[in-house]
Amino acid sequence: MKRFAGLSKLTLITLSVLAVLGAVFIVLGANVRGLFGASAAALSSGEGEEAMGSSRSSMLKRKSLVTFGSNEDDSGAPAGEDRFSTFAVDVDTASYALFRRYVSEGGMPPRESIRPEEWVNYFRYRYPSPEQGDFRVDLEGAPSPFTPGRHLVKVGLQGRTIAKSQRKPTHLVFLVDTSGSMGRPDKLPLAQNAMKLMVDGLNESDTVALVTYAGRVRDVLPPTPASERERLFTSVASGIPD
Repeated sequence: MKRFAGLSKLTLITLSVLAVLGAVFIVLGANVRGLFGASAAALSSGEGEEAMGSSRSSMLKRKSLVTFGSNEDDSGAPAGEDRFSTFAVDVDTASYALFRRYVSEGGMPPRESIRPEEWVNYFRYRYPSPEQGDFRVDLEGAPSPFTPGRHLVKVGLQGRTIAKSQRKPTHLVFLVDTSGSMGRPDKLPLAQNAMKLMVDGLNESDTVALVTYAGRVRDVLPPTPASERERLFTSVASGIPD
């Protein structure tokens, strides 16, 4: 009887959870489907699977410093049909930096490496700091020089500036790939220089740890105060094999 009662209780709990999940999906079904790129209309017309497949395909086209993903579908969308845009708060400028390197070497960058948003993000615009809250939004618009009848809008986002002395203590862990594929001058040596620059900008109350991995993971440096810059620089230079 005890075993049967326990089984009944487990069954009731399972059915209750399933009922709650079903109710949530019914109430928020459109939003849930929207997360996966399929609308209720598309699903009801039998186009849901195709829409889901298209969404997955576009989601898989991730950008990297080597491939930059794909920017073939750059025709845009009418704002009357798709008025929402999303963007990350972090700033990426690799496309413009890569363009400068190609041009300085007398060449031209690959077409797929040209990403206009990273060219725009490369420059400093010195937007005013927010008077209230954590962010300030600046909007600028002008007629498009490329397509008559259209306008371009630039959205500038400026976060609240925090003085170095007001920042909370930070603990950084540098996880560095030291495998053979990192041997090029623009990979591991560049990462070492970047780590040294970052250490120079830390407060004395911050700490830094260094871990490397190739065939195995190796703890090169335990958490060390940023005030011990010589020790940190030595570990970055000698703890990572050339």
